[in-house]
Amino acid sequence: MRMRMRTIEKLALRPGDRVLDVASGTGLSFPLLREAVGAQGEVVGIDISPEMMSLARQRVTEAGWKNITLLESSIESADIPGPLDSVLFNFTHDILRSPPALKRIFAVVGPNARIAIAGMKYVPWWMAPVNVIVRAKARPYMTTFEGLAKPWDLALPYLSEFEWRPELFGIGYIGSVIPFVAVIALIVSGGLGDGLPAERTRMSFLVVALWILAIGSIITVIQRFAAARREMERLDRSESGETSATPGAATDTSMKGWVLSTTIARPIRTVILSEASPLANLKTEWPSA
Repeated sequence: MRMRMRTIEKLALRPGDRVLDVASGTGLSFPLLREAVGAQGEVVGIDISPEMMSLARQRVTEAGWKNITLLESSIESADIPGPLDSVLFNFTHDILRSPPALKRIFAVVGPNARIAIAGMKYVPWWMAPVNVIVRAKARPYMTTFEGLAKPWDLALPYLSEFEWRPELFGIGYIGSVIPFVAVIALIVSGGLGDGLPAERTRMSFLVVALWILAIGSIITVIQRFAAARREMERLDRSESGETSATPGAATDTSMKGWVLSTTIARPIRTVILSEASPLANLKTEWPSA
């Protein structure tokens, strides 16, 4: 249950979201998903097993949930409502190894959807004997062991970025995709939902801030170089026709050095030798520009 909760947290669900629970089974994820999307959101559960769907319907009816849609169908032929804000693949290896199923799901996924994937996987070759345990634990819910080394690889063409971490001492994994644009939108809207810890919110804000700082710094450097190049070209034009023996040539050469120092070296020196910089102790050793 803990692994299921951590996987759902990766979705960063918000009130009003529409989330698809792939191969939802008896609906064990429904309470967590519904709590995150709220009464105005929607949970769509799909499973091909009549027995599983019967238990899921019973669970929904007894709880009185009105915003859960159940689809008894194969993924390939399902009429999945869209667009989807999030998709949960929780121990769905067979579907992850089916290109038609993946194509059908991602056909109704929104552009900034969050994806979370969890399941079993093989351990590295040097721990091969452990894979016997993996196969034994996975057999009840898998019809194929194909691709168990990297169960998520067929979904990668649909994902902008995918990060995963090992679980269960390496025989399991949890992976997720939260697009950069979606992170910014969530921060601007005032949070990342009840499913995402505050630490992740702060980390996301830090990542966005660092990206903005990096882009601003690159733009500043480009502008400095462009200004220096224009000034150098101006000096080249001004000294055309003069020989190196004339005093003006030496003056222009010194001028070029001053241009480079003023437009490039001085700003860099200012940043490096600021009071907050760890290199501030070099301040007395840096020559004046």
